[in-house]
Amino acid sequence: MENVVEELKRTNPGLAYDQLRKFNISRTRSALAVHLDNPIRYISLSTLKLLLTGNIHNWQQLGWRDRPIKVVMVWPGGGIQLSMETQLGIRAAAKQMIRVQISSQVNKVVEQEPDVVGLAQVENLKHRHVAELKTDIQFPQQLNLVTLGPPSPTAEAIIDAVRKIVAEER
Repeated sequence: MENVVEELKRTNPGLAYDQLRKFNISRTRSALAVHLDNPIRYISLSTLKLLLTGNIHNWQQLGWRDRPIKVVMVWPGGGIQLSMETQLGIRAAAKQMIRVQISSQVNKVVEQEPDVVGLAQVENLKHRHVAELKTDIQFPQQLNLVTLGPPSPTAEAIIDAVRKIVAEER
């Protein structure tokens, strides 16, 4: 949440950020997805930084075919992108980006486009026909519900219900 708030403070400095309360619902990790035809299954952390910043922009640079790399991710401000950027100390600026509305669309694009690498939650990879592109570290992500000020009794009931549903799905 801290990453999101810092990003929002840059664009909306006058909001009541000190009144935000977060309630952790679940933990997951971010992952990189590639098409099943793509033989690349591992890249180093330094290579990942170069790829996401646009300094590596062709699969041939990674030992595959001569095709441009397209990076698919949710529109700016998405939690996966922000957590990866923060941990890597970069800003994503790949030469060719495909932006989608919601995270579940990332792997749908990866399934259809062999030249794409997608930023998604690891759970989303398990339900699609894609492969994980591993790197030196993992990118943990917290999934939270947020209220402005203390939660009302109704909001508390919703938070508890969501936590229960998430726990049952595990």
